[in-house]
Amino acid sequence: MPECTVAEGAPIIPISAQLKYNIEVVCEYIVNKIPVPVRDFTSEPRLIVIRSFDVNKPGCEVDDLKGGVAGGSILKGVLKVGQELEVRPGIVSKDHEGKLMCKPIFSKIVSLFAEHNDLQYAAPGGLIGVGTKIDPTLCRADRMVGQVLGAVGALPEIFTELEISYFLLRRLLGVRTEGDKKQAKYTAKTVNHVTTTLSCPELAATSSAGKHKPQGFPKGHGSSGISQTLKSWYTSNF
Repeated sequence: MPECTVAEGAPIIPISAQLKYNIEVVCEYIVNKIPVPVRDFTSEPRLIVIRSFDVNKPGCEVDDLKGGVAGGSILKGVLKVGQELEVRPGIVSKDHEGKLMCKPIFSKIVSLFAEHNDLQYAAPGGLIGVGTKIDPTLCRADRMVGQVLGAVGALPEIFTELEISYFLLRRLLGVRTEGDKKQAKYTAKTVNHVTTTLSCPELAATSSAGKHKPQGFPKGHGSSGISQTLKSWYTSNF
């Protein structure tokens, strides 16, 4: 293996997934050589939601409705059936002044399952489905993805503003060039402290919150013209 890299000294196990050759050797190596991560069972539980869905079928009777289901991996702690839970940031909306408002969701765990197994408690490791009493419309079609689920009052604070320091690379990376042609340079303009750079040499312009029209397009060309130009540029460069 290459020296002075993270792969130095790493074993090489030849396999064929289609022919199922040496798969058992890979499994044996994972079990015997890769250490099991340290699990935290004593802290307050916390789960990152990566899936959410509504398990109710169309035409379901009101008395038969079930709450939404959230799926993800438990980072720490243990979740138990019957436990009170909180979801942050919850329902995100805007007030009359246009400011963001976050209203955490409070509910109760009614079921836990992993694959096809019903659980009474769930520990860190693997994917867990958490059945709740949350309105199923809030969980439909992965609407809760990215939210944090855990014990009431033990979740991180909610922030609505983020300050980022960034810089642009001098050259475009990952762009195909022909012959001895040099890589294209970035061009960027800052408007109202919000900058979106289009790394397309044909455009050579930036747009900011819809207030700055990209240069290089005839009058009357809107988003369709920009999309066509970007599409042709990506097709020719990737």
